[in-house]
Amino acid sequence: MENTPKCGTYASLSEDEIQGFQLPILQLNHPEAVLQDSVNEIRQDLLTEQDTEVAVVFDTNTLHLLQQAFDQLADASHMISCQYLPQLLSLLQVQVKERDLAAFLIELNASISTLISFSDCIEMLSLLAEEQETED
Repeated sequence: MENTPKCGTYASLSEDEIQGFQLPILQLNHPEAVLQDSVNEIRQDLLTEQDTEVAVVFDTNTLHLLQQAFDQLADASHMISCQYLPQLLSLLQVQVKERDLAAFLIELNASISTLISFSDCIEMLSLLAEEQETED
């Protein structure tokens, strides 16, 4: 069946026909949320597939809880400062001493005023929760 359209037809439109027709603008309502969900899924897959340093892998419900808490604390650029890490750790029922958190941040060349994204935050919370598990 040569020269037969397989899924529709194409026709040229004249300049007059084109001027009255506009395509709607397509966009996501919350592109950051879509991207963050994808990043979380990829991170979850990588952590469960690989033997990594990060021993604590958060389940989907915990990730959503952390995402909600993070969003409430985040500024307009969707970042939080490290000063909020203890508050997020308390949601996980993980207690980290101030000096241990300070040492952890120094190791990362960060401070309590350092701004972090949600994915960075999850990584840091996972490492801190792992340290807590090894101490117990």
